[in-house]
Amino acid sequence: MNTNEHDMSKLIRQGESITSEFKECRRALSKDVYETVCAFLNRHGGTLLLGVSDSGAVTGVDPDAAAQIKKDFVTAINNPQKISPACYLSVDEVQVKGEPVLYVYVPESSQVHRCNNRIFDRNEDGDLDITDHTVQVSHLYQRKQTTFTDYLDGIERVSLRDVIFREVASNMLIHREYTNCTPARLIIEYGQVFTENANRPHGVGALNLTTSAPYPKNPIIGAFFREIHRADELGSGMRKLKRYGKAFGGADPELIEGDVFRIIIKVPEFGEGAHSGDTKLGQVTAQVTAQVTAYCQEPKSAREIMTELGLKHWKTFQVNYLKPLLNAGILEPTIPDKPRSRLQKYRITEKGRKIEAHRINWI
Repeated sequence: MNTNEHDMSKLIRQGESITSEFKECRRALSKDVYETVCAFLNRHGGTLLLGVSDSGAVTGVDPDAAAQIKKDFVTAINNPQKISPACYLSVDEVQVKGEPVLYVYVPESSQVHRCNNRIFDRNEDGDLDITDHTVQVSHLYQRKQTTFTDYLDGIERVSLRDVIFREVASNMLIHREYTNCTPARLIIEYGQVFTENANRPHGVGALNLTTSAPYPKNPIIGAFFREIHRADELGSGMRKLKRYGKAFGGADPELIEGDVFRIIIKVPEFGEGAHSGDTKLGQVTAQVTAQVTAYCQEPKSAREIMTELGLKHWKTFQVNYLKPLLNAGILEPTIPDKPRSRLQKYRITEKGRKIEAHRINWI
């Protein structure tokens, strides 16, 4: 995770919301930090900033206490008696206005989590204990089932996303060529995720997931991962990608052998089949979308957006950029009833904010 002062300052200016929470935590973690983590996991995910007051004042964490705060946080969220099921989050330290601030990104989970055996959900800028509200708990479980791609494998329900990306991560670690300095990359785009990893090839080109024979590239590392139950027997990853990939993203994954090993996974979240009514983004690249979502936190005119993108031709901008972003629900007009108003501006939607939050997390 790579964060900087500019990103943090922008988040702080936006204030607390359903996806952001501030805690002072000058010398120690407050007890309600874990309730917020649980609520973020159960709702849409979010950003937790330690060292910032509710009003947005940057108070910072005590530099002498920062290391212990990080340790206490990571230990607690890995403890199933505190957060159940346990989750794995990291803490970044960023200097904001000369003060150390701790940054935690909490992704939305496919499971329902409990904190101290209580279920918390997020509402606006607060954490709600819904444990004893059976209707709200029922709605939470139903929302998880419709949001995440589950698959009935025999009598067992499995999360396709979790299974597939567990195999992708394992492949990047177990089969990497560690004598090669080429960095491992995982890149999230609209409709797909692809990885690049240093490799000692035993062939060239796309692998046939049905007929290709597995080859142990780092057998000792592979044995270790199998011992800690983070990997299965050799070749199981290819079989799972073949078995589940098309059901998850609508197309078979691609594994391409070479000096750099590539995996391409189609994903439904931002793809053509993500949700009924969604429109493809067409020629709008992930980079352009990230640039627009970052720029349009506050309403901007079409001319301002064109200048930000370095575009001069209105028709090109309108057809290839503005309309696809509006149709995809990433931007919205400030005067929807008068689309041609000279005062018309465009701002990021809640869907766009979620994309921007993921962008900051994965840069």
